[in-house]
Amino acid sequence: MTDELTFPPDLSKWLSKFDAARLLGIGESTLDRRIKRTGCPEVRMRPRGNGLKPEPVCNPEDVARMAQEWKRAVTIPSVSSVAPLLPRIDHLGPSIIESLVGGFGFAVKSVADAAEAKQQRPLWLSLKQASAYTGLSMALLQRLASSGVGVMAVKDNGWKFQRGSLDELGEGLVGFLEAEK
Repeated sequence: MTDELTFPPDLSKWLSKFDAARLLGIGESTLDRRIKRTGCPEVRMRPRGNGLKPEPVCNPEDVARMAQEWKRAVTIPSVSSVAPLLPRIDHLGPSIIESLVGGFGFAVKSVADAAEAKQQRPLWLSLKQASAYTGLSMALLQRLASSGVGVMAVKDNGWKFQRGSLDELGEGLVGFLEAEK
Protein backbone atom coordinates (compact mmCIF):
# COMPACT_ATOMS: atom_id res chain seq x y z
CA MET A 1 0.00 0.00 0.00
CA THR A 2 1.47 3.35 -1.04
CA ASP A 3 0.70 6.49 0.82
CA GLU A 4 0.30 9.47 -1.44
CA LEU A 5 1.36 12.82 -0.15
CA THR A 6 -1.33 15.41 -0.52
CA PHE A 7 -0.54 19.07 -0.30
CA PRO A 8 -3.06 21.69 0.70
CA PRO A 9 -4.29 23.81 -2.21
CA ASP A 10 -2.84 27.26 -2.89
CA LEU A 11 -5.62 29.41 -1.41
CA SER A 12 -4.10 32.61 -2.81
CA LYS A 13 -5.57 31.62 -6.19
CA TRP A 14 -9.06 30.94 -4.83
CA LEU A 15 -11.91 33.42 -5.24
CA SER A 16 -13.44 35.29 -2.35
CA LYS A 17 -17.12 34.44 -1.82
CA PHE A 18 -17.99 37.95 -3.00
CA ASP A 19 -16.08 37.49 -6.28
CA ALA A 20 -17.48 33.98 -6.82
CA ALA A 21 -21.04 35.20 -6.35
CA ARG A 22 -20.42 38.16 -8.64
CA LEU A 23 -19.01 35.96 -11.40
CA LEU A 24 -21.98 33.59 -11.10
CA GLY A 25 -24.42 36.48 -11.24
CA ILE A 26 -25.98 35.68 -7.86
CA GLY A 27 -25.88 37.21 -4.39
CA GLU A 28 -23.65 36.03 -1.59
CA SER A 29 -26.67 34.77 0.38
CA THR A 30 -27.77 32.68 -2.59
CA LEU A 31 -24.24 31.28 -2.88
CA ASP A 32 -24.24 30.50 0.87
CA ARG A 33 -27.52 28.57 0.50
CA ARG A 34 -26.12 26.68 -2.50
CA ILE A 35 -22.97 25.77 -0.56
CA LYS A 36 -25.00 24.62 2.44
CA ARG A 37 -27.33 22.52 0.26
CA THR A 38 -24.83 20.94 -2.15
CA GLY A 39 -21.35 21.57 -0.77
CA CYS A 40 -20.35 23.10 -4.09
CA PRO A 41 -18.23 25.14 -4.60
CA GLU A 42 -15.66 23.95 -2.09
CA VAL A 43 -15.00 26.63 0.53
CA ARG A 44 -11.91 26.99 2.70
CA MET A 45 -10.72 29.70 5.06
CA ARG A 46 -7.78 31.77 3.78
CA PRO A 47 -5.65 33.34 6.51
CA ARG A 48 -5.05 37.09 6.33
CA GLY A 49 -2.32 39.14 7.95
CA ASN A 50 -2.42 42.10 10.31
CA GLY A 51 -4.63 40.34 12.87
CA LEU A 52 -7.60 40.05 10.50
CA LYS A 53 -9.91 37.05 10.66
CA PRO A 54 -9.53 34.43 7.93
CA GLU A 55 -11.81 34.95 4.92
CA PRO A 56 -13.89 32.27 3.17
CA VAL A 57 -12.71 31.53 -0.36
CA CYS A 58 -14.18 29.32 -3.10
CA ASN A 59 -12.44 26.84 -5.36
CA PRO A 60 -12.19 28.59 -8.76
CA GLU A 61 -12.51 25.30 -10.65
CA ASP A 62 -15.84 24.58 -8.93
CA VAL A 63 -17.05 28.11 -9.72
CA ALA A 64 -16.02 27.70 -13.36
CA ARG A 65 -17.84 24.35 -13.54
CA MET A 66 -20.97 25.91 -12.04
CA ALA A 67 -20.80 28.74 -14.58
CA GLN A 68 -20.58 26.25 -17.44
CA GLU A 69 -23.45 24.13 -16.08
CA TRP A 70 -25.74 27.08 -15.52
CA LYS A 71 -24.82 28.84 -18.78
CA ARG A 72 -26.23 31.97 -17.24
CA ALA A 73 -27.06 34.83 -19.55
CA VAL A 74 -25.42 37.72 -17.74
CA THR A 75 -25.84 41.18 -19.22
CA ILE A 76 -22.87 43.38 -18.55
CA PRO A 77 -23.82 46.97 -19.36
CA SER A 78 -20.34 47.96 -20.50
CA VAL A 79 -16.88 46.52 -20.82
CA SER A 80 -15.67 49.17 -18.35
CA SER A 81 -17.87 47.65 -15.64
CA VAL A 82 -15.96 44.36 -15.95
CA ALA A 83 -12.56 46.07 -15.78
CA PRO A 84 -12.52 46.55 -11.98
CA LEU A 85 -13.13 42.83 -11.52
CA LEU A 86 -10.43 41.57 -13.88
CA PRO A 87 -7.39 42.63 -11.82
CA ARG A 88 -8.80 40.64 -8.91
CA ILE A 89 -8.91 37.40 -10.93
CA ASP A 90 -5.87 37.76 -13.16
CA HIS A 91 -3.80 35.58 -10.81
CA LEU A 92 -6.00 32.54 -11.53
CA GLY A 93 -4.44 31.67 -14.86
CA PRO A 94 -5.80 31.92 -18.38
CA SER A 95 -7.66 28.59 -18.49
CA ILE A 96 -9.73 29.29 -15.37
CA ILE A 97 -10.40 32.90 -16.37
CA GLU A 98 -11.49 31.77 -19.83
CA SER A 99 -13.88 29.21 -18.36
CA LEU A 100 -15.25 31.76 -15.87
CA VAL A 101 -15.62 34.62 -18.31
CA GLY A 102 -16.31 32.52 -21.40
CA GLY A 103 -19.03 30.58 -19.62
CA PHE A 104 -21.08 33.75 -19.37
CA GLY A 105 -20.43 34.86 -22.93
CA PHE A 106 -19.22 38.37 -22.15
CA ALA A 107 -15.56 37.98 -23.01
CA VAL A 108 -14.58 40.49 -25.67
CA LYS A 109 -12.01 38.90 -27.96
CA SER A 110 -11.73 41.57 -30.63
CA VAL A 111 -12.83 45.03 -31.62
CA ALA A 112 -15.48 43.46 -33.88
CA ASP A 113 -16.88 41.51 -30.91
CA ALA A 114 -17.00 44.73 -28.88
CA ALA A 115 -18.89 46.53 -31.66
CA GLU A 116 -21.35 43.64 -31.96
CA ALA A 117 -21.88 43.57 -28.19
CA LYS A 118 -22.57 47.32 -28.24
CA GLN A 119 -25.24 46.86 -30.92
CA GLN A 120 -26.99 44.18 -28.86
CA ARG A 121 -27.28 46.35 -25.74
CA PRO A 122 -30.84 47.41 -24.94
CA LEU A 123 -31.91 51.02 -25.42
CA TRP A 124 -33.73 51.11 -22.05
CA LEU A 125 -32.28 49.89 -18.74
CA SER A 126 -34.10 48.91 -15.57
CA LEU A 127 -33.32 50.79 -12.37
CA LYS A 128 -30.92 48.07 -11.24
CA GLN A 129 -29.18 47.93 -14.65
CA ALA A 130 -28.93 51.73 -14.76
CA SER A 131 -27.36 51.73 -11.31
CA ALA A 132 -24.77 49.15 -12.39
CA TYR A 133 -24.15 51.01 -15.65
CA THR A 134 -23.59 54.43 -14.08
CA GLY A 135 -22.24 53.46 -10.68
CA LEU A 136 -24.87 55.69 -9.06
CA SER A 137 -27.20 54.50 -6.31
CA MET A 138 -30.70 53.38 -7.19
CA ALA A 139 -32.11 56.00 -4.79
CA LEU A 140 -30.34 58.86 -6.60
CA LEU A 141 -31.49 57.55 -9.99
CA GLN A 142 -35.08 57.40 -8.72
CA ARG A 143 -34.84 61.01 -7.50
CA LEU A 144 -33.45 62.05 -10.89
CA ALA A 145 -36.23 60.21 -12.72
CA SER A 146 -38.94 61.70 -10.50
CA SER A 147 -37.60 65.23 -10.99
CA GLY A 148 -37.17 64.80 -14.75
CA VAL A 149 -33.80 66.53 -14.60
CA GLY A 150 -30.93 65.33 -16.77
CA VAL A 151 -32.15 61.81 -17.45
CA MET A 152 -34.80 60.35 -19.73
CA ALA A 153 -36.85 57.85 -17.72
CA VAL A 154 -40.29 56.30 -17.97
CA LYS A 155 -42.34 54.32 -15.51
CA ASP A 156 -42.97 50.93 -17.13
CA ASN A 157 -43.43 48.29 -14.47
CA GLY A 158 -40.71 50.12 -12.57
CA TRP A 159 -38.36 52.85 -13.76
CA LYS A 160 -36.69 52.39 -17.15
CA PHE A 161 -33.81 54.68 -18.14
CA GLN A 162 -32.68 55.57 -21.65
CA ARG A 163 -29.06 54.47 -22.02
CA GLY A 164 -28.06 57.57 -24.05
CA SER A 165 -29.35 59.96 -21.39
CA LEU A 166 -27.31 58.09 -18.77
CA ASP A 167 -24.20 58.57 -20.93
CA GLU A 168 -24.82 62.33 -21.00
CA LEU A 169 -25.74 62.64 -17.33
CA GLY A 170 -22.50 64.28 -16.08
CA GLU A 171 -23.24 68.01 -16.05
CA GLY A 172 -26.96 67.63 -15.33
CA LEU A 173 -26.14 65.52 -12.27
CA VAL A 174 -23.86 68.16 -10.78
CA GLY A 175 -26.55 70.82 -11.19
CA PHE A 176 -29.19 68.51 -9.70
CA LEU A 177 -27.08 67.69 -6.64
CA GLU A 178 -26.25 71.37 -6.04
CA ALA A 179 -29.94 72.32 -6.32
CA GLU A 180 -30.86 69.55 -3.85
CA LYS A 181 -28.69 71.10 -1.10
